[in-house]
Amino acid sequence: MRNTLIAMSCLVIATTFACTASAPRRVVPNTGGAGTTGAAGNQSGAAGDQSGAAGDQSGAAGTTGAAGDQSGAAGTTGAAGDQSGAAGMDAGTVADATGAAGTTGAGGDMGTAGAGAAGTTGAAGAGGTPAPMVCMNSSATATGMEANCPAKTGWMATAMPTPASGLDGISNTLLQPKYAIDGNTATRYSSGATMAPGFYFQVDMGAAKMVSGITVDTSEGADVTDVAQAYEVDLSTDGTNFTKVASCMYPAAPMEVVDFTPTMARYVRYMNTAASATGATSWMSIHEFDILCN
Repeated sequence: MRNTLIAMSCLVIATTFACTASAPRRVVPNTGGAGTTGAAGNQSGAAGDQSGAAGDQSGAAGTTGAAGDQSGAAGTTGAAGDQSGAAGMDAGTVADATGAAGTTGAGGDMGTAGAGAAGTTGAAGAGGTPAPMVCMNSSATATGMEANCPAKTGWMATAMPTPASGLDGISNTLLQPKYAIDGNTATRYSSGATMAPGFYFQVDMGAAKMVSGITVDTSEGADVTDVAQAYEVDLSTDGTNFTKVASCMYPAAPMEVVDFTPTMARYVRYMNTAASATGATSWMSIHEFDILCN
């Protein structure tokens, strides 16, 4: 029994010694196991590196901002538009200078359309009252003469309108149609009414002849403005059916000469075709009317 107790005591003592002496060696293995957890910390660090790389990519996207600078450069083109406007002003100045020439100004229309219109206005200012237009119905090669027509003493004149005898106290020698074919420029026919389209003066020669022209004289005194405002010349063999042989869209001259292709006719009609442009009291007047025959 005693031996057993001694043995157990020794075992306990040995065990205690062993525990005391071995305790540091057991702590090291346990701490090493915790080190495995530290490896997990390294993995977290690697994930941080990946996040940083993503940040670099975001920075690259910022480079797109340079495209905005290019858009700004396009705005510079607007300055070119200002230069074009200045060129237009120069063109207008040239058109005005040309416009002073009148007829030449019309040529300016071939340039910039806007400038051409301005040129036309300039021409009106420089020219003042434009020169009267004429139809140039008189031909240098005309061969007709009044002497080739039936005798003037046998002619009969009519007109529309025919004023009443003694209208406004005016002598009949200054109103009635027959006084425009009497060979005396001091007498005349006058319409007695304001010029209007359709007014006409007509002569029946009494016989048909080859008629190739007329002369209309309104050149005496203050009557120079009492000319047809536009006209046509009509011929007929029967006094009913007339054929137009000449016309003019401008006012006649105080001495209007009209030549045309020789045509057989007995009746010659000279007709005003436009309203008066010289005032409300402008009449149609003819001091002497002659017919030219071949």
